[in-house]
Amino acid sequence: MKQVRVASQHFWSDGRTFATSISWWRRPIVGYIAACLGAAVGIGMTRLGDMLFMHFTFSVSSFLIVILLVSLLWGVGPGLLAMLLSCVAFSYLVVFGVHPEPSVSHLSWILLIRLIPFVMASLAITAIACRHEISRRLLQKRADELSERADELSIMNQELERANHLKDYFMIRAAHELRTPLTPILGETQLALRRLHKADG
Repeated sequence: MKQVRVASQHFWSDGRTFATSISWWRRPIVGYIAACLGAAVGIGMTRLGDMLFMHFTFSVSSFLIVILLVSLLWGVGPGLLAMLLSCVAFSYLVVFGVHPEPSVSHLSWILLIRLIPFVMASLAITAIACRHEISRRLLQKRADELSERADELSIMNQELERANHLKDYFMIRAAHELRTPLTPILGETQLALRRLHKADG
């Protein structure tokens, strides 16, 4: 029964045990929602920057920040979704921006040239986040193993203490039980020795 419970916990927790459960806001489903909201925020920030400052230079930075935050906080899956949505949003802004270029069509080379560095930077950020997540999972696995080992050592220590108490109890009882019959024997022996000394004297 215990093995079935552990297996079900392993299955439903994606390889993690419930002892090391994560907070509700760090779950992947929240990350996917954050990726969608982050892409929308990136579009809004870029549009606002284009309206406030003509030809907003750092329009890509808002999307890259969203990808970085989503990837680091929620892992690779939500990070890839944020990258995909950001690429679509970036393409939309290049084609239908506040100040669109008349020569830019939906599938033009200019769009591709602008999109390639953005995709490369997004992939680099996602790869860094993937490496970070793998390291975190390895550290978590190692911490779980050390915790299990510490629990085993604690149980062994309790068993050793129990065995030590039993040994002390046995020695005290054995000494008491041996002392009880030996006391009259020692008394009779001392009495016999005194009589022998008197008889010799």
